[in-house]
Amino acid sequence: MQNSRLTRWIVAFTLLAVACILTAQVGLLHDFAAFLWLFALVLLITATTLAVVRDRRRRRSS
Repeated sequence: MQNSRLTRWIVAFTLLAVACILTAQVGLLHDFAAFLWLFALVLLITATTLAVVRDRRRRRSS
């Protein structure tokens, strides 16, 4: 089964959000923790929006 380009973006944004959340826990980057959490939230919202778009496209084509 081949993944669509949209699915790849969803996975990429989700993994990048996880990386931001984990990086925010590192002591050296503690000053940027709020920014990293905000960036992760934006990435997760974007991934959710893309997933909804993908789901609606599949429903229309069925």
